[in-house]
Amino acid sequence: MQKDEFAKLIPDYNNQDKVKEAIPDGQLCSGGNVGTEKDSKKDYLWNDKSGMDVAASWTASNVKLNDNGEIDIVYHATATHNPSFSKFIYPVRIIKPASGR
Repeated sequence: MQKDEFAKLIPDYNNQDKVKEAIPDGQLCSGGNVGTEKDSKKDYLWNDKSGMDVAASWTASNVKLNDNGEIDIVYHATATHNPSFSKFIYPVRIIKPASGR
């Protein structure tokens, strides 16, 4: 499976309500690409990326913020398209070592 193809093309992409409407809750990682139809020539769901929405264990890492309370994140675009637009959503929560949450 190509990692580069996980996207949802939304005409009004600057409208967060339209984005939420196009990508149902729980389907952010698959870009809402949860297959529901089978191709007549294949025995599997077409364009189904629902496996990307399955929760997995992640390793927590400590990050150090700069004086402005920011961190630099480098993103490597492997398949750029024009017009190109990306929106990154990073959940921020404090993890307490004693509870693991």
